[in-house]
Amino acid sequence: MTQQINVNAQFKKWENELNEKGFIKDENKLINAIRIETNHVILSQLLVLAAHSRLGRKKGDSLAQVWMENALQLNPSNIKAKEFLLHGDWKKKQDILGILTFPSIRETDNRTAKKKIAEQYIEICQTFLRDADDHLQDLTAISDQVSPPVNKDLYAQNKKLADLLASAIETTVNLLKAAEEYEQSIIGVFHTSTYYEDLKTQLSILEKIKLEWQQLFQKEEAQELNFENALDQLNDMIGMELVKKRVNDFYRFLKYQKQRKELGFQIKDELSLNMILMGNPGTGKTTIARLLAKIYHELGVLPRAEVVEADRSKLVGAFVGQTEENVRAIVERSIGGVLFIDEAYSLKREGQTGNDYGQTAIDTLVSLMTGKEFGGKFACIMPVTRKKCAPLLMPIQG
Repeated sequence: MTQQINVNAQFKKWENELNEKGFIKDENKLINAIRIETNHVILSQLLVLAAHSRLGRKKGDSLAQVWMENALQLNPSNIKAKEFLLHGDWKKKQDILGILTFPSIRETDNRTAKKKIAEQYIEICQTFLRDADDHLQDLTAISDQVSPPVNKDLYAQNKKLADLLASAIETTVNLLKAAEEYEQSIIGVFHTSTYYEDLKTQLSILEKIKLEWQQLFQKEEAQELNFENALDQLNDMIGMELVKKRVNDFYRFLKYQKQRKELGFQIKDELSLNMILMGNPGTGKTTIARLLAKIYHELGVLPRAEVVEADRSKLVGAFVGQTEENVRAIVERSIGGVLFIDEAYSLKREGQTGNDYGQTAIDTLVSLMTGKEFGGKFACIMPVTRKKCAPLLMPIQG
């Protein structure tokens, strides 16, 4: 009985320390308590404390996730462990609307081009709808497991996601129908603009849903940014010493330039925020790009920390004029943030023919990066893979 009282007293001290400081200073003592504890309920509570303490020191700690899972296995009634894992489950849904990215469509295109685009719309809608109901069931299941009185914010956030996904499914069904009717009108003898207008209407509704969807996740990311700045996250990563040094040097210089501007000094040439990241697969190029976006945002050189990802399939079109439209649309989405072009080397192919518009994509991108309309309003980051190449980081002009 006395031992139980001591355990409860120590647990209360750790809990108070966690609430006040955000972490437990003497974690070794807590780990030792976990090792010798035999009561499953108490052990589950201790694991949750230890997990939150690790997260207090380093956001996204992988061991904390494992401890939370173990805590829930030991005691399925542990509300704190359950809600932490459920919170992680809904965050995994962030990219499910990303597939709903459609090529530009113009009423002035020829019939062949219109038919090809209509087919792409149909394929994209069908691909999304294939798994959408499963995702909706997952979100509904999460809402069923979170009671509003216990965690009002998580419940409301998840409910909002479920409602948005339901709206996205309904709108995509309408868009699919409109695309099929549009395709049939092109094949037929008579062509009417009614189907074209219906397509545009459904696309507009879908874009609003996608924007609201992303804003929910961006709010969460902003809260995490306030918890730990991006430069600290980079410095906490294992390895990549050369990259860390270059980014830290670049960070200090950007900060210096910002302070000079605030004091009224004029800068002759604005420093380029564009980057080429070189390294083998799995060396962290995508992670570095996302951290750079956060660093730019934290310094105030870019208004958003958002990273818009694109590759050859999203940039290079199938006919004259489509590539320019695709690149421009991606750049417009990237304004204020970072455009991340994956496998950028694939844009330029050896021996490409006149039907390959990869070079057109490059020329259009460079033109927009250096032009008055978009120049300096976004950063472009390109990862490059080279065999046996140690990770390097080099600013490029733009």
